[in-house]
Amino acid sequence: MEETRNPTFAEVQAFFNAEYAFIKKWLAVKEPSWDEVLAESRDLENKHGYKDEDGNYHPFRYCLDRIVSTVELIERLYMEKKQAENNLKSYMEGSNNNVKD
Repeated sequence: MEETRNPTFAEVQAFFNAEYAFIKKWLAVKEPSWDEVLAESRDLENKHGYKDEDGNYHPFRYCLDRIVSTVELIERLYMEKKQAENNLKSYMEGSNNNVKD
């Protein structure tokens, strides 16, 4: 059976700080590079875990779940923002067609 352990308070705090910076960075980007988002999410995964007695690395399950949720959140908010921009553009184009010279 695989050995697991829960993160310490300090490890959770470090993860939350890193997760916050990750979210803040990618929400500020107008057109995110999804390859970069995923690469940075893997970096988060690789930095927030532990090594067992044999030196094998194990990411914390909680951190993995949070990383997946965070990437999903960034993607969802991006898609909602894109949809709102498209709706506004369509509305403005429709309004301009109704204006008479």
